[in-house]
Amino acid sequence: GSTEIAFNLKSIQPVSVQVYNLKGQKVRTLVNGKMSAQLHNVTFDGKDENGKILPAGMYLYRLTAGNTVESRKLVIK
Repeated sequence: GSTEIAFNLKSIQPVSVQVYNLKGQKVRTLVNGKMSAQLHNVTFDGKDENGKILPAGMYLYRLTAGNTVESRKLVIK
């Protein structure tokens, strides 16, 4: 399955969205670059950087936008 990650930017900012396993290892970078001021939806398809399907379970994603950093949980079924 896939998961949507939604976030709203109020100005053009550098954005990074990275997914980590519970061991703290980065498994995927979804976004890394400047994004416009608007609502964004990023899809995580449950695959790692090499296109391999990740095991079902809990993961974390880190959203960095300008000076703001947020971490949230996501589940792959």
